[in-house]
Amino acid sequence: MSLSIPVRCEWPFFTYGAFQPGELCYQRLANHLTGTATPDRVRGGLAIRDGLPLLDPQYSGDTTEGFVLTFRPTERHVAYAEIAAFEPEELYRWETTLTERRVEVNLLMLLSSKPGSLSARIRESTNSWIRRAPLVTREK
Repeated sequence: MSLSIPVRCEWPFFTYGAFQPGELCYQRLANHLTGTATPDRVRGGLAIRDGLPLLDPQYSGDTTEGFVLTFRPTERHVAYAEIAAFEPEELYRWETTLTERRVEVNLLMLLSSKPGSLSARIRESTNSWIRRAPLVTREK
């Protein structure tokens, strides 16, 4: 069973991982966008589990950098289905929040922070996981 799509498909998607511009999965969404991705931040810190970044509300004093992706009205369901098909439901759940720039967004949040379930926490006030730990590196 895969992750469902969010209830509020009319809202943009806040990405802080593999769907950011220049990263592995961005091209899966690029054709569904109304324009360019907009840098923004949300409250919450990042934790790492199974090598994936997970936004954890437990770290509410932190902020996490990412991008707001706004989908064309006719493409919203298709775009969210792409995200849902890629992201593991065992790790993520859909939530809504307000970004620092006051945009209402959907985002993927840590499903559970049971003791011992996280392998690491990124400790800094502004997290930018993907820039430090890309999913794919290229040899020259």
